Amino acid sequence: MDRYLSRAEMTPAEILNCECDALAGDALRWAVANDCYINRFLPGEDIVVSVNGCKITGSYERAITRHWGEKVGRAHYHAKDIIPQELFDEVYWDGVEKHIIFCRDPARSAVFNSSVDTLVEWLASQRTDASLTLLLSEYLRGRGDILMSSLCSPRSQYHDLAEMVDSLGFRNILEGRIPRLFYDIRMADIKRRHLSKHAGHWCNGLILQLLQITHRQWTFRNGTVHLKGPDGLSPRQTTALVRRCEDLLWTDPSTLLDEDRYLLELDFDDLGDGTSASRQMWISEMEAAAAAARTAGLEGADDFVGGSYSVAPAPLDTEGSIRFRRRRRRRSGRIEYIGYSISRVKEE
Repeated sequence: MDRYLSRAEMTPAEILNCECDALAGDALRWAVANDCYINRFLPGEDIVVSVNGCKITGSYERAITRHWGEKVGRAHYHAKDIIPQELFDEVYWDGVEKHIIFCRDPARSAVFNSSVDTLVEWLASQRTDASLTLLLSEYLRGRGDILMSSLCSPRSQYHDLAEMVDSLGFRNILEGRIPRLFYDIRMADIKRRHLSKHAGHWCNGLILQLLQITHRQWTFRNGTVHLKGPDGLSPRQTTALVRRCEDLLWTDPSTLLDEDRYLLELDFDDLGDGTSASRQMWISEMEAAAAAARTAGLEGADDFVGGSYSVAPAPLDTEGSIRFRRRRRRRSGRIEYIGYSISRVKEE
């Protein structure tokens, strides 16, 4: 912070933060120079378990299993020419895939439920027992928040299967690691109902359908994050750009310098119909104008928080004045127009 602002330009909290950083830096340099560090072991610790020199502070079982899994996984992916062993640690194994599966974003949830509908249709086409189909459908739609055993009674023919599914966990099931009991149950069903297809064929199809659910989530995610429009922006970036414009449209002109107030006199219809580049340029100019107002100490300029100005009393054309209310009504309609224009561009 103090690299870019003078002490006079910083708030008390920013000054205190800089002073704390300086003290921490001095302490670290002293420790390195004198080879003197705090003891990492706590009083009364008779036994310390560590993995690769790192002390385990949580579950021993989880830490040791993870360490073993990383060694085996590193060797496996390297042997299969999938990931070189020196790049294995560069992959974030725990986060993205789990988020894709469990994310409750409305659009992603709609894709997930549609995929479950496809699975249900496939189960019906394979003449799967209706009770098992309903059990699988309700369990998957629970997205890991419910146990399969809670969906059937202890006397149900599928209770043992449900307990095994719960033991494996939702993520394993969705990634196609299903219990062998599915095979046994399907074999019994084939004999009882005189079905033609082999149980192995049904299990392979079930695994494929489960994997397709995750695959469609990834496809949707890549289309949302990476697919670029004609302006070179992804849908998420375009939405963020529009929201930024909406925030800045409510700026009180009195919080800008006189020479910058022309930025709020542009034709907002043109801004809505214009390119993303023109909107980005306008946003940059508005942010520069806000910075200039703060530097000049203009009243109300410091209320610029989180990307938009909050209302502050000012002597000229402020909120509550007739001119400000008229402009807000006029601008509100233009905000809706900009949003409509963006959505129209996306559809095209």
